Amino acid sequence: MSTTNSRNMTASLDAMSEALAAADESRALGLLDGWRKEGVATARLQAAILQARNIGLKKGGSPAAEVLSRYDRIQARWVQTLETSWTGKIHTLEDQLAEQGQAGLLQEARTRWLEAGQVDLYNYHCEMPLVAQVNIVSMREHGISVSCTPELAMLIAASEPKHTAYLQLPATAMRLKLVVEGTSGRSVHFREEGVTGVKREHRRHIRVACKEPVPMKIRHEKGPKWDAAIHDFSAFGLGISSAEKLPWSTGQELLCLFGMGGKELEVHGTVRWKTAADGDIRMGLELPHEHPFVHRLQMEVADRQQEVILELKKQPSPGCLLDIPVKARRF
Repeated sequence: MSTTNSRNMTASLDAMSEALAAADESRALGLLDGWRKEGVATARLQAAILQARNIGLKKGGSPAAEVLSRYDRIQARWVQTLETSWTGKIHTLEDQLAEQGQAGLLQEARTRWLEAGQVDLYNYHCEMPLVAQVNIVSMREHGISVSCTPELAMLIAASEPKHTAYLQLPATAMRLKLVVEGTSGRSVHFREEGVTGVKREHRRHIRVACKEPVPMKIRHEKGPKWDAAIHDFSAFGLGISSAEKLPWSTGQELLCLFGMGGKELEVHGTVRWKTAADGDIRMGLELPHEHPFVHRLQMEVADRQQEVILELKKQPSPGCLLDIPVKARRF
């Protein structure tokens, strides 16, 4: 993204927070769509929504629950817009790959990055988007060197997996994975690890990992109870796992029973996805938006996000990027 676009986006954050405060969803979506058309990366758009939400919370004027609710509606409507956009882009990408192949797309992307002189590197920490706009120092075959900034140091230190970052290929639904090779002076050197499809950015709501798994029981209608655990949550749902072979499929409604804050809670959830990982079954449950527990989740998500931000600010300065090798090789 160009410097001009970055300045325009920064200047428009107040407009976004004002739109959220006034419940003017059309205006907020219009701002987001304008940035998308300018080529702003999806992770930066997510970060902008979160930042605008936090500005609204600090200004006050509306109850926090109302601001959070508006924010989540914007998130949901925006993801619907993205899904439509990405579907079209994926079809376009398939045609492009058939015509010129992945190497051609990468070369075109490198040319555009060099012309701009800077790039947006991004990754996620505790499901929160981290973005660092950095100047390009040099580009080489299968690698790129960029200026080291406090934002980049934080991103590298907190990235998942560690010492990685991503670059979104312009006008595609693909991203380039980068891994830190080393540092020299005020530069960080990345090695290209290949192109993959964008997946995590499609999530409707930012998820927050539980500090410790929360034991729970789940059942369908009057059937037997099964053991599971909550490992992450969003403003409207739970991510659960179980060592048992949970028999349910997407679309089924389950009763969830678990303890939180010294109280035993019961809430119904609809299975939205199901997968196997490391021998366990994992599922995503969407909760009814009007349930009182959902309002508590919204506040908990906001609080945990603030905790994550404070933790990230305590990460090492750019001069000591954790255990990144200082002399990997000559660049």
